[in-house]
Amino acid sequence: MVLLLAFLGCSDPPPPSGVAVESAPAAAVPVAPVAEPPSISVEPLPAAGSIGGEPILPRPIVLGAISVAEIDAGLAPRRAAIEACYAARRKVDPGLSGKVLVKFSIAHDGHVPDASVASTSLRDPETEACVTACVRETRFAPLTDGEVAMVRYPFTFPATSSR
Repeated sequence: MVLLLAFLGCSDPPPPSGVAVESAPAAAVPVAPVAEPPSISVEPLPAAGSIGGEPILPRPIVLGAISVAEIDAGLAPRRAAIEACYAARRKVDPGLSGKVLVKFSIAHDGHVPDASVASTSLRDPETEACVTACVRETRFAPLTDGEVAMVRYPFTFPATSSR
């Protein structure tokens, strides 16, 4: 409060109404030149099948009421079809090898509403699409709790033998 009174006491009183007041011209203040902003390069997104995305860990990551053992059991009947995806492309490219991290969700009743590649070092879009289609066709045990489980599942395709 004291500051407010001190401020008001130091200021000039307002001019009476109807009286024109001339103000002094503003002093010229030097302005520093504005530097150009640094250029920003935008990298294009990696093409489908290229390395990128999440790190591919050696074990599945599961968020929800289903165990890794239940996911492995659900994928077991589809394992031959997943291997066939890879084997077909190995005929075209004998050196084909790498990992594919597939992210998918499992609904309460056990069906897979969506699956996609989260990350890959395989760099073969046809194999990756085939693997995700196989995962989408998988039927898991119903969830014990909750509406959905989120899964990140790594598939490894070595150069010489199957997983």
